[in-house]
Amino acid sequence: MNSDKFVGCKMSYSTRFFTPEDFPKLHAAFLEAFADYSLNILMSREQFAVRFRDKLGLQETYSPGVFYQGRLVAFIFSAVAEYQGSLTAYNGGTGVIPEHRGQKLVDAMYDLMLPKLEADGVERCVLEVLTDNPKALRAYQRVGFEKGDFLRCFKLQELPTKYERTLENVDIHTKASPNWELYSQWSAAQATFQDQWSRLPGNPHEEILEATWQGQTAGVAVYQPHIGRISALAVAPECRGEGIGAALVDEMVKRAAQPNLTVINVREEAEGLRSFFARLNFANQINQYEMVYQLPGNR
Repeated sequence: MNSDKFVGCKMSYSTRFFTPEDFPKLHAAFLEAFADYSLNILMSREQFAVRFRDKLGLQETYSPGVFYQGRLVAFIFSAVAEYQGSLTAYNGGTGVIPEHRGQKLVDAMYDLMLPKLEADGVERCVLEVLTDNPKALRAYQRVGFEKGDFLRCFKLQELPTKYERTLENVDIHTKASPNWELYSQWSAAQATFQDQWSRLPGNPHEEILEATWQGQTAGVAVYQPHIGRISALAVAPECRGEGIGAALVDEMVKRAAQPNLTVINVREEAEGLRSFFARLNFANQINQYEMVYQLPGNR
């Protein structure tokens, strides 16, 4: 188990990578770290496991924590996978509990993490940060991250009546054996790390809805019905403009436990996708930057 000790403002800390046995501690630290966050992201232990173990695919061996007198006071939740053609370490969550902020604990965790990533052939690190969180932006820039794409996040207010299911002869059904290779060819915009097509099959909490129209597979939606989060939405190029996408959204609204569907991290340059969500009355609520750090030894 890699570990290190350091002193910040006369407080003695230690850092190490997590083990599977640490998982209960991660939830408790997460609740403390985000108790004063601008967005309400507090969750039960079960919800925490769904989000970070199942959706993120948390890898403890690449996820460092900072401890003070045996108590976990800061963390980074990481997963490593191919992304945009490079082996990438994705930071799916960073937190520092309030009384330990200002000690450069994020720097300390990356000091532990980066050499291991480089030794294991990881080429870059990626994360997302709220555009209105200047402290976090400065902390990541201090480590060496640079701003990348501007990402927009949306929430459905109420589906307009004219976009409720009006298309005839379209059948939308749950797909037990998805054709992931086919769906990935339909993407109108590049997904961010967690929602890229290669990662969706591994999450048991994603439901796949497939649309067939005029005898062909015409569209697909992948979403998490327990929270109403859309992970992917794609329509075959030859079927676009016919209402397939709106029909899929309408079906998700009917099935989801939370009908005010959300979709996160739509890239700014994806004008067609952004316009689609705007027409269906999705409001752009928050924005993020994708930030990237290139590991010097693996460029």
